[in-house]
Amino acid sequence: MHHAQLDEALRVADGERCRSLPDKIGGSGGLRERAHDWDIAKELCLNAQRNPENESERQQVNRLLPRLNRKLGVSDFNTMADTVATWHHDMQFQPPDGTEDSGRIQRLGRGRMHEHGLDGSYTEAWRLLADGGGRYLVIRTMRSGRLSQSLVVVGDQFVYARNREKDLPVAASLDTLISSTHTTRATIVEFLNFELSVGRVRGDSVSWKIEQSTLPRREGRHLEFVDTIATSARSGLVPRNAGDQQWTTPLNTFSLQELEALFGRQ
Repeated sequence: MHHAQLDEALRVADGERCRSLPDKIGGSGGLRERAHDWDIAKELCLNAQRNPENESERQQVNRLLPRLNRKLGVSDFNTMADTVATWHHDMQFQPPDGTEDSGRIQRLGRGRMHEHGLDGSYTEAWRLLADGGGRYLVIRTMRSGRLSQSLVVVGDQFVYARNREKDLPVAASLDTLISSTHTTRATIVEFLNFELSVGRVRGDSVSWKIEQSTLPRREGRHLEFVDTIATSARSGLVPRNAGDQQWTTPLNTFSLQELEALFGRQ
């Protein structure tokens, strides 16, 4: 990667080329227009990450990619160094332990892979459940520059995440955090007030049915977050009441008719 290209990517990440673009652009088409320069910058950085000219450039690119992903609305992303993947999270159920979330990736064929702990302490088996038939949707809400909620739809399946009001402090685990701080019941409830739910858009008798959740009482119920979303012919997806949150739709391949069937009209 030429130094001039890396400098250009840095300028884009800092917003120098994006200030002239509208602050509020409705619909996925407008969002793609606003993100165009950021996409180019990210592609330059990914190319540099795969083939860095030197160690200094590799470190600079790894610092830059998280900033670009934040601008593009990417919630959870990874960087690769040979077969070692490092995940970067905007929200997470467990407290940070002060170390990177890294693992060695072993690809086993189409739709299957293993992630091995670098210290050999674990192996995770991953497999592709469905490709969604090319129908994908990502909605993110931010409050005060912090990710508040995220909805990811792949075909008929969804994953919904709702963040805590405050990030957890560094600790070896959630159990360790609770036991070591001798905290009150109210604070424990705050620690646990994090929702990660998965389910199906078209459930049996319940639409947007939550099948599994970190909040067990939510299982079997309708995902209420979707009731805050509407559609309009002009703007695509819109919040019924945004309040103090900023909404983005970084990815949408559903047609307007499909979105109206999922969320209704404004």
